[in-house]
Amino acid sequence: MTSRIHPLALCTLLLACLTPAMSFIWHQSDPDHWTSFFAFTGTGLDGLAQLTGLKAYDVLGRMTVIVYVCLLLHLKHASFLGAACWQPRLLHTTTGLLALAALADVGTYWIAGSADPGLRSYFFWWVEVPALSAVVALTSIVGARALATEGPCLHSWLVASAVPVAVSATTVFQYLPHGMLVGLAWSFWGFRRHKED
Repeated sequence: MTSRIHPLALCTLLLACLTPAMSFIWHQSDPDHWTSFFAFTGTGLDGLAQLTGLKAYDVLGRMTVIVYVCLLLHLKHASFLGAACWQPRLLHTTTGLLALAALADVGTYWIAGSADPGLRSYFFWWVEVPALSAVVALTSIVGARALATEGPCLHSWLVASAVPVAVSATTVFQYLPHGMLVGLAWSFWGFRRHKED
């Protein structure tokens, strides 16, 4: 019997580490922001920057692509809530938009980096954020459809909660795209894994 890491568990763990750290770096100049609690991580982040030769923000930002890969893997291997809720075109659109957001994240942190702020801004604001927003909205729509057609159950509620959880996480951490990714990771727990996985 082999043991494999569940992609959504890895995604959740990474988000639990990356989201407050990235928010802390972003709001570092504001001592009143609640993430100043994480100031003790500053030394570790400085060491990470020295080790890699990049800013800690860029190192952590590059790790976000792993979150996207985990979400995409989970979508690939999940069984969905009723055929009427996940029509093939809707599933392909959602997967394509999530992949587009992942590619834009690669463009933001791996291609543009700190060297080209204009290109970085383009990848982030014009590609990643709209694509990710659409995925969050589509996921909640699928959950709402499941609630309407299959009746209330935990799986349907989790999927339908993508938008409220994403908005709440973005409000609490005041940081994109991780707030939306937290909402997706939360709601994707509503998708059941195939038994053979």
